[in-house]
Amino acid sequence: MLVVLLTTFVVVLSYICILPVKWSHSVLWALYHCVVGHWLLINIVFHYFKAAFTNPGLVPEVCRVHSLILSVNMLYLSS
Repeated sequence: MLVVLLTTFVVVLSYICILPVKWSHSVLWALYHCVVGHWLLINIVFHYFKAAFTNPGLVPEVCRVHSLILSVNMLYLSS
């Protein structure tokens, strides 16, 4: 929930503070900021929800065997 609030806060501030200043300097520069800003916003929202709601899955059996061998070797080397 904190991520959503902070992202919303940044977007609102950019529309209130940055966009009017950029618009008064150059319309093309302001449109560039809008396009890039929306592209970044879409990426942030997409990747946040993919990370939050994707099942992490299980470790394959081969990786478990390798990690067991590695941990046994580390125990042997540490003694």
